[in-house]
Amino acid sequence: GQDLYAAIAEGGAANREARLLARDGAAVWVRVEVALVRDPDGKARRSIALFHYLTAAHAVAARAADDRERTRLALEAAHAGAWEFRIADRSLFWGSEFRALYGLPPGVPDPGYREWRTWVHPDDARAAEPPIAEVAPRDYYSTGFRVRVGADWRWLGRARGSCAGRMVSRSA
Repeated sequence: GQDLYAAIAEGGAANREARLLARDGAAVWVRVEVALVRDPDGKARRSIALFHYLTAAHAVAARAADDRERTRLALEAAHAGAWEFRIADRSLFWGSEFRALYGLPPGVPDPGYREWRTWVHPDDARAAEPPIAEVAPRDYYSTGFRVRVGADWRWLGRARGSCAGRMVSRSA
């Protein structure tokens, strides 16, 4: 549109994503890159335009967004959550559904490993963090433990992880 022409006039080049209609009426996503070609005196002589077909990439992104939404709804319905523990730096990533199981409000940073560890019931410490030597020989492991949520101990279910140290699922 006009904003593309204005950007070209100001800087000599611009690009935009656009949803266009093909001759058959189908919607097509493209990225348009346009540049002015100037003569030695700086006067615009012609323009060059490239159209990058993005419809397939947009379809993949839409399917991925749909998959994320289905996963979110399934976790919510199951009162489950997803999290990841990285053995190398002992960092944790908590999905929003998992945070809710722990009673953490939105916007509060993910707790670190040491903080999470203080929430694990003392009798369940070994189950909560099996030694790497026990996990590594197998493809997956499964375990269960209780954690403190507020003033109560809550059984959140089981955790399943891979020998690479990435937690692959968490259910309540």
